[in-house]
Order: sequence, then structure tokens, then C-alpha cells
Amino acid sequence: GVSAWKLAGWGMYATPRFGMLGMEVYGRPATGGGEVHLLDPGPAVRREATAFLESYRWLHGLAPRRRFVDAVFAEHPDWAGVRIVVSRPAMDARTGMIEMRHAEYAHPRK
Repeated sequence: GVSAWKLAGWGMYATPRFGMLGMEVYGRPATGGGEVHLLDPGPAVRREATAFLESYRWLHGLAPRRRFVDAVFAEHPDWAGVRIVVSRPAMDARTGMIEMRHAEYAHPRK
């Protein structure tokens, strides 16, 4: 689950390196109702999002999310949970085509 471009592996010579990553963040209000899409995060959340995505670029699902999630909860104290959806391009080994892969991470408030 780690990028082939890290850990001194030879896989990097057979895997394209993509710079594009995408992320969406959703909050679940403690009062109930549907999820809220986080569209305009503050500076602290933006800073932690950048750090998380840079880590995710190399570590994928092993990237630590706690600081980012804590920053989102600090900005939105009325949320009972956070859901992060990360999108990244990857080559499908079966077809040789580039496709978007999505990973979801749900975090309840502690």
C-alpha cells in the first residue's frame, strides 16, 4: 500500500508518478441530519490538509491523519464525526489504463 516511488524499490521504474491528489472532507453534525461538505476550511485546516496529502502521496493509507482530523474538529466543534475521501490516479495493472482510486476514512469525535 505504499508508493512504488519510495522505500528503495525498483517498482518506480514500472509505475508512473502522478502529482495530482484530491480530497473532500465531510462533517457529521452532532445534532443530527446529513453530512456537511467542508468547502471553505480555515488556515489551520488548510495547513494540516497540505501536510496530510503530501504524506498520503507516498504512504497512501498509512499516512497519519490524526493532526488533520484534530484541526477539522477544532474548527468545527459541533461535528460528531469527520469523513475524508482521498482520490489519486493509479494505473490498473489489468488494463494498463489510468483510473481514479478513492479511499475513505471515517473518524468519530473522541
